[in-house]
Amino acid sequence: SRAKDENVSPEEYLEYVEGLTANQDRTNTTDETYDQTELSRQQELAGAYHTYQQLLLENNALDFGDLIAYTLKLFTARPKILAKYQQQFKYVLVDEFQDTNVIQAGIVRNLCSVHGNLLVVGDDAQSIYSFRAAEIKNILKFPETYSGAKTFRLQTNYRSTPEILGLANAVIEQNVDQFQKELKAVRPGFDKPSVVPTSDARQEAQYITEQILQLR
Repeated sequence: SRAKDENVSPEEYLEYVEGLTANQDRTNTTDETYDQTELSRQQELAGAYHTYQQLLLENNALDFGDLIAYTLKLFTARPKILAKYQQQFKYVLVDEFQDTNVIQAGIVRNLCSVHGNLLVVGDDAQSIYSFRAAEIKNILKFPETYSGAKTFRLQTNYRSTPEILGLANAVIEQNVDQFQKELKAVRPGFDKPSVVPTSDARQEAQYITEQILQLR
């Protein structure tokens, strides 16, 4: 699934693993980037991916990743079909753009390559789905990909207090690559937030639960 989200075909994955195998054979050592255990794992994954995709095709089936990947392939291989959908969708809005993967961004580029009527909404500081192949460069490089695009910064925050936003801004400004922003609160301030260190997620949940019960 991750390979499909990153637009890596079974053939490309097999070729990649063959290269790893050849490199391992040449060096004949276990202290390379890929040791034998990892190499075996990659070989098994590549074989499983290839077999799985063949079974899907033989049964005229698509999984969720295919629905996205084959749409991009269709647009790339069949210009007349792409033109039909470019005409049908003259204005395109994409929400949570920071969570799109390379294929989804490719579909958007194809749809908007003629009319250029594209509006995306997103926050690079809220990109948390890299484990699902979200590519943060899609939003960070948006002004370069779509030259002439206008950026509107929505920095007024209606939910949190100045004290909470102060902490958030202090954390966010540490990001190396980002759109510069400073959230400003509408709500008045009150007690400063408490910083409570916990050892793991379970202890954190325990603490929060206890606080809620006390407040009730």
